[in-house]
Amino acid sequence: MERLLSASGRPSLMIIQAQIGACGTCINSNIYEGLDDVYFVAHSLAPERGILEKQPVEEMPAAEIGIIDGPICLQGKEESIQLAKLVREKSKILLGVGSCTAGSSTIGGFITEDCSRLLPFFCPFLRTRHPKAEDVVSFDYKLPVCSATQEGLKKFVKAVLDNDTAQVRYFEAPGTSTIRAVTEAEACMGCGTCAMACPTRAISIVEQRPKINGATCIRCGACFIQCPRTFFNAEALSRDKFDHSPDPHLGYYQEMYSARSRSKSTLDVSQDGGIVTDFLCYLLESNVVDAAVVAGSRHGWNPSPRVVASPREVAASAGTKYSVSPNVLGIQEAVDRGFDRIAFVGVPCQVQGVAKAMAYPFGDRHYHSKIALVISIFCMENFLFSELRSIVEGKTEIPLEYVNKMGISRGRFWVRTEDRNVFTIPVKYIESYAQKSCSLCLDFCGELSDISVGSVGSPQGYSSVIVRSEKGKSLFEKFASLIECQPLSEEGVSTIRNLASLKKTKNGMITRELITHKRWSILDTLVDIINPLP
Repeated sequence: MERLLSASGRPSLMIIQAQIGACGTCINSNIYEGLDDVYFVAHSLAPERGILEKQPVEEMPAAEIGIIDGPICLQGKEESIQLAKLVREKSKILLGVGSCTAGSSTIGGFITEDCSRLLPFFCPFLRTRHPKAEDVVSFDYKLPVCSATQEGLKKFVKAVLDNDTAQVRYFEAPGTSTIRAVTEAEACMGCGTCAMACPTRAISIVEQRPKINGATCIRCGACFIQCPRTFFNAEALSRDKFDHSPDPHLGYYQEMYSARSRSKSTLDVSQDGGIVTDFLCYLLESNVVDAAVVAGSRHGWNPSPRVVASPREVAASAGTKYSVSPNVLGIQEAVDRGFDRIAFVGVPCQVQGVAKAMAYPFGDRHYHSKIALVISIFCMENFLFSELRSIVEGKTEIPLEYVNKMGISRGRFWVRTEDRNVFTIPVKYIESYAQKSCSLCLDFCGELSDISVGSVGSPQGYSSVIVRSEKGKSLFEKFASLIECQPLSEEGVSTIRNLASLKKTKNGMITRELITHKRWSILDTLVDIINPLP
């Protein structure tokens, strides 16, 4: 039998798992199945699941860690309260799991249809906000989301026993609201992580921003917790992914190249050297992945996530779109379609959302486990579609529908029309059109990806490639023989480093000012990122 604490490398210790409510949804998610170091106690109304056998409450042992889930049951309130207090007394460290247990005054406590259908009796308090265990006992750590995972609980236990303060801070104050707080603070960048994380799929993306369906939202807070703008420790996530501390400007990396496709057809449709297009085709043809999530353009230059599973589909989506696409949500579509090994392509803020979902696998169900490779595109800033149209049509006087390619190079934004006329304007004239939340991003080159790609640092017509992870290194070395590829020059490395440093310094100052003046109080969670900055 597997032990919950085995991931820590320490001897297995007893854990008390208490279901203080009657619904049993958390138990039904099988997060403790196959574990033999859990002492399970439950409310008398909680049904038997066959996953964990109820143990006598009066024989409850002392434990290193206690885990409570479930609300204060309104049909057995005193029993719930007494059980919660006893677990608190017996546990050296206590974790509250689930929004109905450890939510806030604004989220959690609901018993939904999904919860109620598991009960062996009718609950007259369906869709009623219940008192939370947090109202009667104090938790050392909290995870107020529905659908916890065994992998995530192991990560929590390991962090606690190893006294990994960077990791456990996520569980100390993980959030008390929904994604609406992020959008109202204008901190949302439209990555789509919240919609992927939602266990009831109550979030859709409308005009490049999340919209919550109040009829299906269970106020679990998963969207808020998984958002990379509500808690984000880049150094901790880098250690989790690479087992190395990051370079202060570029993130952890192993090698850098300047590369270009040998295929004229690829170069005709792709951006710069066409490396991402050719690399995705190579991954699909080599059966390394069975699909990729990219930014497609089904509606002209207004992008949306697109799942591609063939070289033809990859080519049809080639090229940078320069507008916000909720690409992370595309992972959900890919998994729904049955793909198990997915390559993800996105800009740094989207890569941050994916990295956070992989490091803290709560609320996103099993999507994180299907991601085989993450590729980031360099990005200084991005634009809402309405602003992109204003730039193109207002600055170049060219209807957006006539444009077949656009890009940024050597400090100028350019568009090319179908008759191959090119119009350019200095980048400084379009910076004010960027979405406001871009000023919170300190990552230029996708520091948490496996491979990063962009034009900066390489000659015109070539792509700069930053190889980061061991997986990325192994795959790119095999792919390199199929393309033109040479080590990136020292001048090229310096150019990328300088631009990455500029973004961190400039946006770090803006973020620090916003926090100082409490104009965006939600950004308090970013203090750890900006404090080390000059």
